[in-house]
Amino acid sequence: MIEVVSQVVILCCGLSTVFLSTAEQFHHRKWASLFGMTAQPFWLYDSYTNQQWGILLLSLLFAGRWVQVFIRDWIKRKPI
Repeated sequence: MIEVVSQVVILCCGLSTVFLSTAEQFHHRKWASLFGMTAQPFWLYDSYTNQQWGILLLSLLFAGRWVQVFIRDWIKRKPI
């Protein structure tokens, strides 16, 4: 059951991230990092339990990048 939930979260967050990260307006684009970070625990769980070590490494790199983008867009962003 957890595998199905994990796949649904990855699908929904992944699609949301793609659409939001390519939005023209910043107030839409900044939400991509939240959806990207939300999916990462599920990516890490799936890749570890299925022993997909390349995907696990890639997931760790993506997680780190999403944290950087979150800090840039949500914490350090100065109001216009």
